[in-house]
Amino acid sequence: MQQVPQDFTVHFFCIGAQKAGTTSLRDALSHHAQIFLPMNREAHFTDVNENYEKGLNYFYNKHYKEYAGQRLIGNINPALHIETRSIDRIWKLFGKEVKFIFILRNPIDRAYSHYLMTCRRGLETLSFQDALKSEYDRINHPTNHPGYYSAEPGHFEKNHYGYRLHSTYSFMLEYLMAHIDKSYIKLILFDEFARNQLNSINDICSFLQIEPLGELKEIVHSNEAKKPRSIALSKLIHSGSPVKNILKQFLPSPTVRKRLRAYLLNKNLKTLSGEERKLPNELYNELLQAYFYDEIDKIKAITDLPVDHWKQLKSLNK
Repeated sequence: MQQVPQDFTVHFFCIGAQKAGTTSLRDALSHHAQIFLPMNREAHFTDVNENYEKGLNYFYNKHYKEYAGQRLIGNINPALHIETRSIDRIWKLFGKEVKFIFILRNPIDRAYSHYLMTCRRGLETLSFQDALKSEYDRINHPTNHPGYYSAEPGHFEKNHYGYRLHSTYSFMLEYLMAHIDKSYIKLILFDEFARNQLNSINDICSFLQIEPLGELKEIVHSNEAKKPRSIALSKLIHSGSPVKNILKQFLPSPTVRKRLRAYLLNKNLKTLSGEERKLPNELYNELLQAYFYDEIDKIKAITDLPVDHWKQLKSLNK
């Protein structure tokens, strides 16, 4: 294992939100000659106790040893905005001059997209309404998940079932703004990012004080909503099981296992139709008032971003 170079640091983190375009952002920024990003889409370290306890040498060798002198080193991990512990660890390791990018999506749409992703993985059996009602009970009463990459109680539940948790941005926004200057924080609205991706990318480049990207050969739409052809196969791929442990004995190479997993995932998924991706207006209105109205008000008060339209009830006319 190589020792971490003395000048190694991570200059910026995209901390969220999950299902708000962070994969597309990573894929777009990976084309910038002045930026180095890990090959893994999400390089988990400060948010996973087992990884963090292995130390900075592990983090560097796992994700950054191919660094080739690019001006900036980054990390895209949309799980970082749900707790302050991860941010404190970042500051401890890399200092208070680290910059943060945060993409904010309508919290209801984000939560529903998250729900569809968990269904796609074969891990969700409840309706969206029941899943939201059960969320805190699931997180506060976690179960054991053999084979999952963290044994920390509740980590699995926060990751897969934390629909409201990952849509609560105000908590982290308040924390960041209480500890660092706003000039170290770049907030982006998902709708604007989706509508004009190149402008948003170059706005981020300006924030990072590097040259603009110049062009995108095509608009990047990564990690689109899909559903499994076989729920049983999807659940096998995404959760720990004795079958996976047996397969590891026959396929000892991590590279071969990764390629097989990617192949099976691709073959087992099909793209959702427009109707399947859309939350019915009546249900949207119900959930807005039950869970998200006050959160949107907090986001508006903290950031002064134009998010009032997130609070508008949707027409019930057919």
